Amino acid sequence: MADNKLNSFERKFAKMQFGLKVRIDLYKKISSFIKNGVPVNDIVQELETQYLRYNKSDIRATILGDIRANMSKGESFGEALAHWVPPSEAMIIQGGENSGNISQSFHNAIKITESASRMKSTIIGEISYPAVLLMMLSGLIYMFSTQAIPELTSVLPPENWPPVSQKLYHMSKFVEEKWWLVVAVFFTFVIVSFKSLDSMTGTLRNILNKVPPWSIYKTFQSSVFLISTSAMMSTGTPIFEAMSRLRKMSPKYVANEIDKILKEVDNGTQIGDAMNSGFLDRDTGIDVSIYGKVANLQEALDSIGSDAIENGIEKIKGVAGLLKNLVLFGVASYIGWVYYAFYTLTQAIGDSVSAAM
Repeated sequence: MADNKLNSFERKFAKMQFGLKVRIDLYKKISSFIKNGVPVNDIVQELETQYLRYNKSDIRATILGDIRANMSKGESFGEALAHWVPPSEAMIIQGGENSGNISQSFHNAIKITESASRMKSTIIGEISYPAVLLMMLSGLIYMFSTQAIPELTSVLPPENWPPVSQKLYHMSKFVEEKWWLVVAVFFTFVIVSFKSLDSMTGTLRNILNKVPPWSIYKTFQSSVFLISTSAMMSTGTPIFEAMSRLRKMSPKYVANEIDKILKEVDNGTQIGDAMNSGFLDRDTGIDVSIYGKVANLQEALDSIGSDAIENGIEKIKGVAGLLKNLVLFGVASYIGWVYYAFYTLTQAIGDSVSAAM
């Protein structure tokens, strides 16, 4: 059996290795055994043994050994697994254990993990190009400001440059002397923005939710919220309880949005209308509201959640496309400005040379 006495560093390193693909493969394997009647305790022990047989350093054996040790202390499989996986996955599997439908809970955990992964991959893939363009623009501005402009000042004093060229000169001086300030402000903005994604609430957040990165975060979290609620309900968890449990393990912003829904329900609002409180995107909110009035929302929520993922991906692509166009416009504008400034400066240098002859 694997040595389960992991120190803090070993545990963190093992958790990093227990990534998305490894988790999904393990979930599928365990789910398959459970469907065929094998008790989960036996699955954990036998898989650990087999993994160790072929590779003593197999990370799956390490994690299964830790799960087995915690189960021997009285924890359920879901509770023992919670030390190693995201809270949403552990909670869904625990819900399946409690309802006696653990096999379905693994299927749901896989679905949520894959859906969230698709959205994250879309965000990274679509944002990468605008980010590269922005870095290229920054490099172009810095190189031009520190190399090209200083050379031109030796040909003609800046005070004799045309107005448009003087503006380019002043900008280049700022970049040359204060580049560190621009970098500091940029990274401060990025850090504060991303820290606020999880924690910021209130009126200002409602305004920021209309622009990236807050709009992208809202789209991602609302889609995952729907699919997670649907997954928990499919294992027998009532919708109100499912949302209450999701609230406990969610970041502050998402918990605040779920709070709004729960308060509306407490005040007598139909669950569909309560969920259409602004957290979901407009079309998804309309669907949830209508299904809540004329059909079984619990049965419809799975398809609505799947549609929300697809809609979210398309929305993220749209936002990324807008960012790309804005950066391209910035690149084109700067190049156009430089070209025009150079043209007028060349004319001024020519006039200066002619006057000196």
